[in-house]
Amino acid sequence: MDTINLFPTQIFSHQCDFDLEYLYKKIKEHEENIPNREYSNNGGYQGGNFKDEYFEKKIRQYIPQRPDIRIGTYDVDAWVNINYNGSSNDPHEHLTRGGFLSGILYVKVPHNSGNIVFQDARNYMQLRSEPLMYYNDGNSTAPYTPLENELLLFPYWLIHGVEENKSNEERVSIAFNITNVEFK
Repeated sequence: MDTINLFPTQIFSHQCDFDLEYLYKKIKEHEENIPNREYSNNGGYQGGNFKDEYFEKKIRQYIPQRPDIRIGTYDVDAWVNINYNGSSNDPHEHLTRGGFLSGILYVKVPHNSGNIVFQDARNYMQLRSEPLMYYNDGNSTAPYTPLENELLLFPYWLIHGVEENKSNEERVSIAFNITNVEFK
């Protein structure tokens, strides 16, 4: 019997070549100068309005393009996350006006610092226990262990969170939204 997978949610992954030492230094400066905002973080630091020309220019190299629908101009709205030991991020999405795509660049990912966990995007009524067991073996979430210098890109509406950092080192990332997209 063949199966047909309908409505898959694509997550793009790139192993990148960012200068992580440079970005880490910029992130620590950001932490010193921009107050912590509390959105999804439980402990740790989340600092909004991260602006860095090098980061934005490099990110633009990795935005996926379809040959038939080309992305032209867009805005990059970035913030930084530092999860210390015991810190995590609650499940959330990046619903924002003009939203199109969300992303995370991993700057530091120590062993045992917490997976990113994506949630099934389908209506929860479709995920009652019997069908969920039959179709998904009871799984409505999918953990993913990122690597340093890895970039994940996904639909801005996809719910995700970060498990508790159980290491004694910082887990550091730059998250962002691609908004106000103009297509060519």
